[in-house]
Amino acid sequence: MHASVKPEEVLFLPRASHPQRANGTVVQGSNDGQSWTGVTKAVGGATANNWNDQTASGADHYRYLRIYNATSWFGDLAEVELYGDTKSNP
Repeated sequence: MHASVKPEEVLFLPRASHPQRANGTVVQGSNDGQSWTGVTKAVGGATANNWNDQTASGADHYRYLRIYNATSWFGDLAEVELYGDTKSNP
């Protein structure tokens, strides 16, 4: 049995020492691990010690989620929180 998730809200907390590096970060979803769909808008204007709250778009459930940033990025997030709906797939 597999599970899938439909993100509804994603919160990003940038690293306090380099908050600007979080800009451009998005969450993407996929059901095959090959083609990816944008689920959130890109983080912009990130500041230290402030959460960036993104409402997820779409009504699809995804088997895989990834945090992605196409810029020169080194995973500079202190924390990510994902909220949404899950379902079991036989």
